[in-house]
Amino acid sequence: MRSALLPATPATVDLSLILRGLFATAVVWWHTVGAYHTDTIPHWLNVPGRVSVWIFFGLSGYVIGHGFFSGRYRTDLAGLRVYLSRRAARILPLFWLVTALAVALTLAWGGPLEVSTGNLVAAVFALQWSNTRYFVGVFWTLGLELQFYLIAPALMALLMARRRATLPLLGALWLALMLAFGADIDNRSVAGNLQHFLAGIAVAALVVRRPGIFARNTARRAAGTGLAALVLLGLLSLHYGIGSFWDGSGALATDLLIVLLLLCHAFTERLALPAGRPGRAAMVLGALAYGLYAWHGLWLTFVPGLEGQFLALWTLSMASAWASYTALERPAIRLARRLEPRPERS
Repeated sequence: MRSALLPATPATVDLSLILRGLFATAVVWWHTVGAYHTDTIPHWLNVPGRVSVWIFFGLSGYVIGHGFFSGRYRTDLAGLRVYLSRRAARILPLFWLVTALAVALTLAWGGPLEVSTGNLVAAVFALQWSNTRYFVGVFWTLGLELQFYLIAPALMALLMARRRATLPLLGALWLALMLAFGADIDNRSVAGNLQHFLAGIAVAALVVRRPGIFARNTARRAAGTGLAALVLLGLLSLHYGIGSFWDGSGALATDLLIVLLLLCHAFTERLALPAGRPGRAAMVLGALAYGLYAWHGLWLTFVPGLEGQFLALWTLSMASAWASYTALERPAIRLARRLEPRPERS
C-alpha cells in the first residue's frame, strides 16, 4: 500500500526515474565532496557534475521526444497549450520559490543581488543566452531546460515530418549557432547543449517507431546496455579525474552514455520487473530529484557549515524537496491538468 505522503511511483521498475535520483545525488556529492577530493577518491567512482547534468538533459530529451512521438503531446495550438502548461507547472513554481528565498536571504544578509533592472526579467524567466544564474548557481541548468521546452515543439515537428533533409537541417542549424555564439566544454547555452537533448530524442524515436527491437532478447540486451553504460561512466569519470580526456570527445562520449542508459531503460521497461521496496524507494528519490537539485543549491549557498557535508546537505535538501513537492509542485501539476481543455466528444 502506497503512502499518501510520498510521490506515486510505478509498480514496475522505471529505470529513467531511478537514474534521475541517482544523478541528482551525484551532483550533491560532487558539490560537497567529489570536486574537492579528486586526489583521494578513486577517479572512476567520482562522477563529474557536468556529466550528471548532461545526462539530465538527455533524460529530458527522451521524455519530451517520447511524448510527441507517441501522440501524448501534439503540435497544434490546443496540443501546445497542454504541453506548455504541463512543463510550466512542473518547473516554474519551485524555480520561483527557491529564487524568491535566495533573494530574501541575500537581502537579509545585506549582500548585493548582482542583478540590474535591465536583466531582472531575463533572470526571473531564465531568458539569458548564457545561463549564469544570479541567485542560485545551479539554476543555470533550469534555464536551459526551459529554453529547450520552448524550442522542442518546433524541433519535434521537423523530426516527425520524416523528410530526408530534416537531420542535415538540424545539424546545420546547431553548427551555425555554435559558430555564431561560441562553444566550449562548459557551454551554458541551449545551442551548446542541444546535442545532449537530441541524444534522448533519438532513443525516444527508436522506442516508439521501432518497438520490435525491444521485444527480442530483451533481458540480455538490458543487461548488455546497462553493463556498457556502467563501464563508459567509469571511463568518463576516470579520464576526467586524470585530466587527459576532457574535451569535445568527452561530451560526445557522454552522449553515447545517454543513449546506452536510455536503451537499458527501454529494455527494462519492456521486462516489466516488479519494483519491490528498494525499487520504489529509488523511484521516490527520482520523483523528488528536481527538488533535491534545486534545494541543495540554495542551502549550499546560504547555510554556513554545509560545505563538504554531503549527508547533512542531502538530508536537508531531500526534506525540503518532499515538503515543496507536497505543498507546491503536486498541487500546481494537478491544477494545470484540471485547466486543460477537455477533448471534444465525437
